[in-house]
Amino acid sequence: MEIKISAEPSEVAALFAKLGISVNVSDGELIASPDAPIERTRRMKTSKRAYEAIKEMDPNTQITESTIYRIYKQRMIPIVESGRKKLADFDVLLDYLSNPDKYRPKETHETGKIRKIGGDRNV
Repeated sequence: MEIKISAEPSEVAALFAKLGISVNVSDGELIASPDAPIERTRRMKTSKRAYEAIKEMDPNTQITESTIYRIYKQRMIPIVESGRKKLADFDVLLDYLSNPDKYRPKETHETGKIRKIGGDRNV
């Protein structure tokens, strides 16, 4: 992709440096290559705002506001509390809705076996 910028190469290089992209200047051309991955901005939303965004993306969705509220309340995905509000990363919510098994806790006990309750007591 080629982009033409009418500015001093040093100004453009400084701008790219702030974005974490190194720039080589040769013969008046800038060649950019990313140094480090640029971190995306987190889209933190309440359950109501997340439902509105999903509804906007897909007007015929079968996901309800109460479903998203339950996901937040049961902490099926990471939640950040800000006062009384519970916020979650919208992209994580979308990922959870696409891949719920990825967020299920691992089984820690063996199923199908009888286990002793109460420990060892001398009676």
